[in-house]
Amino acid sequence: MNVKLDYESQIERYYGTLKRTRYYSTTQIIDMVGICKRTMRSRIKLLKEKFKNVPSKLYKENNKWYIERSIVHLFLPKYKSRTSTVYNQNWQTFITWITKDAYDKEYHYRLIAEVQYQFPEGKFMWVIEQTENGVNHVHMVSDLPTKDIQKTINAVLNRYIPATEYRLEVAPIRNKINVIDYMLKDRYL
Repeated sequence: MNVKLDYESQIERYYGTLKRTRYYSTTQIIDMVGICKRTMRSRIKLLKEKFKNVPSKLYKENNKWYIERSIVHLFLPKYKSRTSTVYNQNWQTFITWITKDAYDKEYHYRLIAEVQYQFPEGKFMWVIEQTENGVNHVHMVSDLPTKDIQKTINAVLNRYIPATEYRLEVAPIRNKINVIDYMLKDRYL
């Protein structure tokens, strides 16, 4: 089997069938990250030089620029933006947990509330998803540093669920745009 054809079919499925956006227009990015048109123009000027040999990252069609999702994070404001969006928040940590057994959503809501209670100064955004097997799991982002949060979340989960009955991952966020898009994916389906 040709690996390239398999890769191309997977890419087509991801961006076609699953309705994921591969390219964003400049207008969409301005709304997403909360920058002004002038900042957008200056970033385009810098990035078109940087990616001149990689046309799939940034291209112009009908006098309109299109930016691939993998480089959208380069358009985030360097300073505190006047326009606050979910994308330009100071998210630092990605948290996810999944339980071995199928606990209902209310149970996960309670766990999330307990975590938020432990960090009154922190800001959280979360989503509860269900696997194909019907098991609910949680994804969260927080503006708190990773090292400050892991032990406390582990303690909260251990209070309600035995340690062998769940899996927890707490990691720093490397690309805010992709993390937030992943968490908001249900709005596209």
